[in-house]
Amino acid sequence: LKRAALPFEAHLWRCIDPLISLIMHSDESGILESACDVLTCLVERSPEQVKGTGLLVPLLQCVGRLLGPGLDDNACCFVGPFTMLLLTRFGALLPGDAVSGLLHAVVTRLATAQLPYLKQELLVVVARLVLEDTPGVLGALASAQLGAGAGGRSALEALLGV
Repeated sequence: LKRAALPFEAHLWRCIDPLISLIMHSDESGILESACDVLTCLVERSPEQVKGTGLLVPLLQCVGRLLGPGLDDNACCFVGPFTMLLLTRFGALLPGDAVSGLLHAVVTRLATAQLPYLKQELLVVVARLVLEDTPGVLGALASAQLGAGAGGRSALEALLGV
């Protein structure tokens, strides 16, 4: 993908569905890191094709899976930069409920993260969202309750406690 001609040809696109399936079902950190790298390259090099092929929703589902509680910190270390890339390229296209869900997932993961690198990357995502809509994000954080695994407190309390 890094050196492939643009626009990407059909044979390259046929590899994306199996890659997304792999992300949705694997818990191996090396595989997930490589998969995030491939998806990042795809979005960086050809965002118009990503948008045109309807991959935005599956990519957001991948982010949700990578932020989920079923993976250890090492398996989701690269979700922060990938999430930032998606927000940068497609933020204006995302519906409000998708952004709220993403914010909740990021803060929930941040509240349980142990690795400093992962915390840093997730804080950058939250900062980007706050920069774009401070009142909306703060309101969403204050009203969202995190599950028992994250302390059962509001998302804002969890964020301030990091």
